[in-house]
Amino acid sequence: MSDLIDGVRLVRNDGSEEFVFKAESVQKQQSNDLVTDSVISGLREIIGGKLVFEREVLRVEGIISGTSNEQYPNSGSYDDNDLGFERELDRASKQWGWTSSDGFDLLYWGDRSPIQGVLTQVNATENATDPNLGPGSYSFTVEFTYLDAFIA
Repeated sequence: MSDLIDGVRLVRNDGSEEFVFKAESVQKQQSNDLVTDSVISGLREIIGGKLVFEREVLRVEGIISGTSNEQYPNSGSYDDNDLGFERELDRASKQWGWTSSDGFDLLYWGDRSPIQGVLTQVNATENATDPNLGPGSYSFTVEFTYLDAFIA
């Protein structure tokens, strides 16, 4: 497992739940949404300034195999930790998100500062023909997005 990235984890905004990922890659995409800005440039007079969009999307890809209880929330509810991790990740994608009391969820990636955002997409694949994983193990992709819009 030396081909994994250390320190990739996802924490719910209130700190009550956490996933520790076996991440094989993390991709970051940042956009200033210049096209959107150009399309709505006529609104500048109405809103009193330039509307600025900042969007950051991170994609974490990895494996769910040989999972331990400490790697995901509600682990005691499952007999199979790999299946439990996949099911809990699915649940989190539907239930987690920004709240007025606790703010955004947090993605930790190595020694970087925590990244605020929300889960925007989760994909999990069980592939019986994968020579490294096989049945009962999964590959996954998690998309985590932060969007900020303000008037400059």
